[in-house]
Amino acid sequence: MKRKMKTVYYAHSKTQYGSDVEYRDIAFLARRFNVVCPHNTLGQLPSIEQYLNAVRECNAVVVRCVTGFIVGLGVFQEIREALKCNLPVFVLCGKGMFTRRVLVERVVLVQYGGSPEEQKQCWGSVILMRGK
Repeated sequence: MKRKMKTVYYAHSKTQYGSDVEYRDIAFLARRFNVVCPHNTLGQLPSIEQYLNAVRECNAVVVRCVTGFIVGLGVFQEIREALKCNLPVFVLCGKGMFTRRVLVERVVLVQYGGSPEEQKQCWGSVILMRGK
């Protein structure tokens, strides 16, 4: 009997849309999962709530941070929604064939300095699960 593939929501910054990083991540994930990508699958929707609905319909959320473990507002909200719904959330670490998934414990709001543009992109910090 063939097992049904699980579906993951690929949460990532709009600054990564159409990039080599997005392409590599989707190729990596698609080897094992059906991938819902807000950029490629959903397109531009009128509100964050529609993206959050898509998160709730998936089996897990996989995140690519902007830098380090920093995420923007949209990804912050998607992670928070997934955790609220008891969905596993993973962060992609590394590049290409060295990419691995690390389980997320929580996401916290962090106030960042810098330019207004940097502040738009840096809303939260991902806290990883200990010992995973």
